[in-house]
Formats: sequence, structure tokens, C-alpha cells
Amino acid sequence: MLPQAYGPRILLVEGQTDKNVVDLIRASDIALPSFETRPSDGIDNLKKAIPAILKGDDIEVLGIVIDANDSMLSRWQSAAHYIRKAAKDRSNMEIKLPTEPAPGGTIIPDIEDFPRVGVWIMPDNHSSGEMEDFLANMIPADDPFLPLAQEYAKEQRKSSSEGRKWRAQIHAWLTTRGYLDTTEEPCQRFTAWLRDLFGESAS
Repeated sequence: MLPQAYGPRILLVEGQTDKNVVDLIRASDIALPSFETRPSDGIDNLKKAIPAILKGDDIEVLGIVIDANDSMLSRWQSAAHYIRKAAKDRSNMEIKLPTEPAPGGTIIPDIEDFPRVGVWIMPDNHSSGEMEDFLANMIPADDPFLPLAQEYAKEQRKSSSEGRKWRAQIHAWLTTRGYLDTTEEPCQRFTAWLRDLFGESAS
């Protein structure tokens, strides 16, 4: 049995901000299937959680959302390593994974006696970057909330580095807006992956 903290359909994300974004997307898109979003308090904890969760008898579907940061390929190889480890630990099986993620998000073909597993590497499965880049690609140039977010970030982060100021601006935009437009193309690709991963065929 899985530990009480986990359910049968889990979307594993790096941190609370990532969970907040997914929660906003789910609130804006009622057509998404059910799953539980779990923050991991950092990439190291997330990687350790992959084999631990996949060992559970009750787990049906595991989605993994991680940031590419400076190297998308390196992050993919790391995630693939822990998925292969889980398959070895659970069923003593060797599974073959692609050498790089699919552009629309990876879903590992169904394997007998192994949960369905999917991987999305922020922002778009091929670029370097992170969740904030995914959000930035969703902000129209004429968005009326962007100037408010920029001003808020300027006041809140005067002593921050440029990178921190940029993240603060994105987070401020998200807070000021209060919702996400799931019709924007980056979000459409992500929600399509979520539907394919957690949809009825995953039952």
C-alpha cells in the first residue's frame, strides 16, 4: 500500500509555486481529469520520491514536472534514470526510454505491472528554463495587469539580482491576475499532456 500521503494518481512537482500554478490551471479548465498535485520541496527530493512512489501497490499514474534550468537534456536523463530504477526495484524489469523527451510531453507506453508515467520538462520540453518561463510565454504584451506586476516587483525586490527581479515580476503578475488563461498555446500543450496522462485510458 502507498503511504497515506499519496493517492493513486499523482502529479509530482518541484515546489509550492509549481503546485500553485497547476492549481490555477485546474481551476480554469474544468475538463481536466482528477489527480493530486504534490510539491516535493526541491528537485533532489523529487528525484528520491520517484522510485518510492512507483514501488507502491496502489499507484496508477505518476506525472513528473521538473524545470529544465540550464540543461533540458540533463534533467531528462536524470528523470529517466530514476524511472528505470523504479522499474528495476518494483518488477526487476529493464525499460527503454527515449533519448530525449517528446515535444508535447512524454508519456511512457503502458507496461504490464507498472504504473503509467509521464514527464513534462518546463518550460516546453526542449528549451532551457523553468516554470517562470512557461508563465512568461503566456503573458500578452498588452496584458493590463503586467504594468501593475512590474511596479509591485520593483518595490518588493529592489535589492534582488536581475534573475530574482524577473521571477518576482512573473509571480506578481500571477498574483495580480489571479487566474490563468488556459487558451494560451503553452498552457494548451501542457493541459493536453495532462489529459492524455491522467485520462480515462489510464484507469
